[in-house]
Amino acid sequence: MTHVETHYRVIVAAGHHRQPRSTATWIEPNPPSTSDQVPGTPYTPYAQDHLAYTDGGGNPALARFVFWSVTDGTNGLTVQDQQLHQPVTAGAMTVTAWYVPEGGGGPPGPSFEFVDAFSDAIGDFVNDTFVTVTSDPSLTNDANVIGEVPTTVAETLLAAPSISTGERFEHWVGGTPTDDVDAIAAGSSGIAIATYRRPDPLHIPKLGDNYAEAVYILYGIINDAPGAVWVPGRGPHPVDPGWGSYLQRVGRAATVGSLGAKMRGGAEITKIALAEVEAAAKELGTRLDKEVVGKQINR
Repeated sequence: MTHVETHYRVIVAAGHHRQPRSTATWIEPNPPSTSDQVPGTPYTPYAQDHLAYTDGGGNPALARFVFWSVTDGTNGLTVQDQQLHQPVTAGAMTVTAWYVPEGGGGPPGPSFEFVDAFSDAIGDFVNDTFVTVTSDPSLTNDANVIGEVPTTVAETLLAAPSISTGERFEHWVGGTPTDDVDAIAAGSSGIAIATYRRPDPLHIPKLGDNYAEAVYILYGIINDAPGAVWVPGRGPHPVDPGWGSYLQRVGRAATVGSLGAKMRGGAEITKIALAEVEAAAKELGTRLDKEVVGKQINR
């Protein structure tokens, strides 16, 4: 079983200062929940639109959901959907729903955008110099040090390709992003968070990114048995589109490739073996897709 901790945290925006941090990065209104989950099965917590909490002045406040983060302490990823769909890994996981105070949570006055960098692997914000205000370079220093960009006029942010953890740019949360560029509208008072992750994000693909195949294979390997897929709105359903035959085809291809490597025409034999593995994988994917669609229609 895998130990999973789930948190609901509010990003501290008031008095925000990045280099160095002048206050806590976040507050957690309620204790985290813990559970033990079966590796390979979907974990699907839901984040409400808003979270009630008490601010630093002891006043009741409200924060809105912005993204989920999932990490095992080494790798991770972020998801902006309120309903999280992630298969459980073999190692302990920390899952966090992040919220930002309504209205930005900053002091009254001219509008500004709250900017920061987030490490998927750590599952928290980092102090790196990570952004260039390309529309007005004179604002770049304050963006990285204070963590604010005034929005008297529209501004454009460019994220650094990587940060000190070795993670590379993943995506922007907030604003109007296009790849590593985020467009901030004039008069906005929101957030612009650049997230960073390792090339291999925790081995837990998001829903829609070959999700069915991933869950099926993970579950099959762990249990040496047929796996399952997650049908939206219906939950997990067992499937058996031929995992055993897939392994047999791959095994035969590997044997042929190995035996033929030192024979005349070995390169061609190896090419044929690799093509057989690729064809087997495609056929498995097609069967999985048909299985999922069939179950959705029949239900």
